[in-house]
Amino acid sequence: MDSFYLNWMKYIKPETKLRDIVFPGSHNAATAGMSIYGHCQNDDLFTQYSAGIRAFDFRFHVKNGKAVVEHGIEGGAPLATRLAEFRRAMECDSDRFLFIDARFSMRADAAGIIKVEFEDNHDHVNSLLSRYLEPDKYALTGADVPEMTLGEFRETGKRYIFNISDPRLVGATDARISYSWSERVNGLKPENFIRETLATYAEAGDGMFLHFIQRTPNIGSEVGMTPPEKLERDMLPYYDTMFDLIAADPQLLGRANLMLGDYMTGSQHKIDRILALNVIKGNVLPEYEKYFRSKTF
Repeated sequence: MDSFYLNWMKYIKPETKLRDIVFPGSHNAATAGMSIYGHCQNDDLFTQYSAGIRAFDFRFHVKNGKAVVEHGIEGGAPLATRLAEFRRAMECDSDRFLFIDARFSMRADAAGIIKVEFEDNHDHVNSLLSRYLEPDKYALTGADVPEMTLGEFRETGKRYIFNISDPRLVGATDARISYSWSERVNGLKPENFIRETLATYAEAGDGMFLHFIQRTPNIGSEVGMTPPEKLERDMLPYYDTMFDLIAADPQLLGRANLMLGDYMTGSQHKIDRILALNVIKGNVLPEYEKYFRSKTF
């Protein structure tokens, strides 16, 4: 993998607030290897990181005493396996920044029909988080994440932000995120989806803003229960239109922040288009702007 994608944040102005940086991200990041409806990525977390991904939608639960990553009711790889991939990213020669938007599920349902209860085993999850991520040493806590500059983050010596609403988990913090996802909007056909998902930017708060750029199968939506991989293939010709609209509108561009999608390593062009928004926003150091453009435009 091109070293640019391991180090792209080194070329961002240190005075840039985290809420203003445009981060490529992956939706259901840890689901490689799961079923046709369960998997939304084809590669492990370190491979995604090496491709430029810095924001990860990361979900897990405990069942029968085992902690696993999840998508809805389906369990996937052991949580320890995926945390080890994060750890590899934290230790490699790179810009060493991870934004993990996490969810520890106690229950899930499929189409409102099949309902599953999971175990409230925080001690087990915390032991894994402590072993692999060393939150006392590396997790940013107690900070106003959106208002923190990249330079200030670097000065802390931390390497990741673990955004989760459960304060019982070690390293947990509230990054003040607003989200763009809804069953209806993310279940629309491409042209309708682009129009309505970009309309959600007007509702973003003053914190971090997470835009799910992928469409999602949902019963009763325009796309119905079309598998995620087919939804992504059908959406690929439309992404340039979406990014062009964001780049051309100062209000949309100003709120572009965490942009998470499906099968991100399957389209480096999509990652490049997201990264290129940093150039348009003026986030890139002047001495590296030509280099950054050569890699992303």
